[in-house]
Formats: sequence, structure tokens, C-alpha cells
Amino acid sequence: MPQIDISDPDPWRPGLLDDAPIIFTHGDLHRSNILMSWDENDMPQVAAIIDWHQSGWYPAPWDFYKTRFTCKGTEQWELDFVLEFLQSYTGYIPWDYFVLKRGT
Repeated sequence: MPQIDISDPDPWRPGLLDDAPIIFTHGDLHRSNILMSWDENDMPQVAAIIDWHQSGWYPAPWDFYKTRFTCKGTEQWELDFVLEFLQSYTGYIPWDYFVLKRGT
């Protein structure tokens, strides 16, 4: 992680990824927005993903960062399941501070 310069108005900005492609993402991929069902073998499967009002064209890490943010870091959701369907990206901590500074 880069050194933090507190005189910089955006000291966390250097830790953000600059080369991530822009892709269409859900924007709020929280467990309450994933509807599950069970198949004939009693295996869980995704039935639908709902609540697309925050979807849009974002940097590729956005869903990973936003999903981690909604997990609060202690839920089983983050620890056991998020990496099953989302690619992990570095830079979460700078993203968290950078976004919170803007009140987003």
C-alpha cells in the first residue's frame, strides 16, 4: 500500500486501481438481493438476482468492494460465500476510505 500523505486532499486515491476495465455490474449485490431455490437433489441454486436500481457501468472491482462493504467484515456471507461468485481485487481499504469520504 502506498504511503499516506495527509496533506493530499485525497490521500487514499493512490491505492485505487487505475487499470480496471469498466463493466456492467449489479451495484448492490447483497445476500438479500439473491433469491435461492433448491433443485431436485436438494442442492441450492440461484433462482434470481433482484433490486437492480443501483446497476450500471462501474470499474470491474465495484461489486466485490461494495459486497464486502455491506458484509461489515464479520458475517459468514463474506467469509464463506462471496469469493464463490465474485473475483477478489486488491485495494478494498483505499476504496472504502475514498468512497466514505464522499458520503456515497
